[in-house]
Amino acid sequence: MLFNMSASLSADFMNLARIVPAAIIETICALFLFWGSIATFGHFSRDWPLALIGNLVASGGVLLGMAALAAGRGPRTASNDIYHRIMLVLIGASLLILFFGRSALQRN
Repeated sequence: MLFNMSASLSADFMNLARIVPAAIIETICALFLFWGSIATFGHFSRDWPLALIGNLVASGGVLLGMAALAAGRGPRTASNDIYHRIMLVLIGASLLILFFGRSALQRN
């Protein structure tokens, strides 16, 4: 949800162009992240793999967006570059939490 909300907020407040393919990818990423969070907070039996898949799909979407911008497939602005970098850092932090959290739980 945060992924999709930040995309729409940045488009509204930073006067970014609305790019339909990017909106589709962001929605897919948001659905996968939501799916992973439901599995994690719902304590499903396979919560860790589902959370991992959600984050990997989201990181793939962000990397795809960065590659598309670098190839000139959309309007490249400083705010758009910052947005993609921040999202990549947040997803990376989330993956670290997943990996270290899992190893900490296995030790207990």
